[in-house]
Amino acid sequence: LSSAPQFPDDVLAGHFREAGDFKRAAEATARAADHARDTFSFDAAVELYEEALACTDLEGETKRRLRTELAHALASAGRSEQAAAAYVDAARFETPATAPRASTR
Repeated sequence: LSSAPQFPDDVLAGHFREAGDFKRAAEATARAADHARDTFSFDAAVELYEEALACTDLEGETKRRLRTELAHALASAGRSEQAAAAYVDAARFETPATAPRASTR
């Protein structure tokens, strides 16, 4: 089912959740959030990123990426105050390897 391209990720996420496979549900939800963001459905992306982040089975790097994407989606949706808080939250999970490098001019 998960390899079938005709099933949207949000539908797959529901099936995985019902089956108790919460990690795969979160991964499918994150893909659905990415798709919503890519199609400028920022409020939907926010909801989906929040849903994906509710999963406790995700690895640290995945959670870091999702927190950052949530902040971007909030900013794109015009929810500046929430975006600022989300960026601060995302920054708490940065490591030297994942932190953006400052440009040196």
